[in-house]
Formats: sequence, structure tokens, C-alpha cells
Amino acid sequence: MNPDKTKTENIKAVSYEYADLVAVGTVADVMPIRDENRLIVSLGLKLLETDMRVRIEELLEEIKRYSD
Repeated sequence: MNPDKTKTENIKAVSYEYADLVAVGTVADVMPIRDENRLIVSLGLKLLETDMRVRIEELLEEIKRYSD
């Protein structure tokens, strides 16, 4: 078993697990959306389209409620 491959797989798994939260944080912090930030936000938005976390969904509902 290649330990480097396992480490890389673990990093990828964690990256995908939290990419949606990192994307929201990047946008909320008004970071420039270029280079690695563009990649992070792009992946995070794709994940949000398919499997939105309950807390993020609740946050969006509150935003809609107060914006009406």
C-alpha cells in the first residue's frame, strides 16, 4: 500500500466534504474569485446544488424571508 496515495485520497475526501462550506466562506469574506478560489467556489456550488447542508438551507430560507 502506497502511503502517499492514501494521504492524497484522504485530502481529497476532506476537500469534497467541506468544499460547500469553504465556498460559502470564500464568497462571504468577499475574496477575489480567481485562481484556487475559483476552483473552490465552483466545486462548492456544484455540491450545494446536489446536497445542501441543513444549516445552509435554513440560512437561505431566512435570507429569503427577510428580503421580501
